[in-house]
Amino acid sequence: MNNNKRALLHLSLIPSIGPSVVEKIVQHVPETFDFYGAGIQDFAQCGITEKVAQLIVNGLSNDELIDAELYVMEKHGISWITLYDDLYPSQLKTIHLPPIVLYYQGNPVWETHNGVSLVGARKANYYGKNAVKKIVPGLIAHNLYVASGGAYGIDTCAHKETLDAGGATVVVLGSGLLRVYPVENTKMFQKIIQQGGAIISSFPCMAPGLPGNFPARNRIIAGLTHMTVVVQAAQKSGSLITAQYALEQGKSVGAIPGSIDDPLSAGCHSLLSQGAKVVTCAEDILEEYHLAKERKSVQMEIPYSADLLEDPVLFACRQPRGFEELVQITKMEENRLKEYLFDLQLEGIVEQNFAGLWQKV
Repeated sequence: MNNNKRALLHLSLIPSIGPSVVEKIVQHVPETFDFYGAGIQDFAQCGITEKVAQLIVNGLSNDELIDAELYVMEKHGISWITLYDDLYPSQLKTIHLPPIVLYYQGNPVWETHNGVSLVGARKANYYGKNAVKKIVPGLIAHNLYVASGGAYGIDTCAHKETLDAGGATVVVLGSGLLRVYPVENTKMFQKIIQQGGAIISSFPCMAPGLPGNFPARNRIIAGLTHMTVVVQAAQKSGSLITAQYALEQGKSVGAIPGSIDDPLSAGCHSLLSQGAKVVTCAEDILEEYHLAKERKSVQMEIPYSADLLEDPVLFACRQPRGFEELVQITKMEENRLKEYLFDLQLEGIVEQNFAGLWQKV
């Protein structure tokens, strides 16, 4: 093992020594710097206080600290990379003060694939889960992986739908890899690894899932990919924090609109009012990756003739449309159109998608 790589892992394990301190040191020392032979003054010259330098010297002299970590990693098949390794996620490297060390189990899918971060409410309802179900297959079909936080609700739904679509997904934990949270998702995490995805963490292997860990976890979720999409979020939620991190990192942010009466859509609508991209289908996300096919412009008025199609409603519903748009196109009286759409829905001929738009089945 490279001695400096070992030293970086060792530094990350020392209490009160965060990425900002390690970055200062790395920027000021040559590649041949002897971390284990350096004294307080050597570290203090890197722009840190003597008190912090003392903590570092004391921590690096404690071999038990790193030996115990290396032992459990080897025992449980846990890999680790530092910020200065080629395998470190390239998107994450670009953010301010990325984590110095990442622990992972599974396949480093970020090395060969682009990813999308999908986050949302823990108490997600049918609307949000259905939105994920409709969007994810299109992402997987274009070889993107899906990243999320492994929590209940939208996170779990995003991971499961990715697995069902045959894709790879990455779980970013707010705990160590040997203290996964939530425990109830352990089997899902194992399946993710088996199917070519990964679970990752910036916390030591045995670190518990403390509340203070989750902002750091959310920051990694946002930094790991080019775009973060919020599916459902209340006005005050961790998902909005993740979106804010993405904005601060210069990443793209999208949000799925919902009902104006649903508190779980309030956060998404707030993001949309601030300029987030409206996401109603996979293509809206794929456009950000230059993977979507060119869209044809939609005309509000569609000429109708009996020899083209005997039913103007079905013709209009060949692509998703709102009720008011259908009124304009078909020229039908509103109540009559409502009844007719209801009948067609009962017969399984048309359906409303997660955005409330009518479309032909």
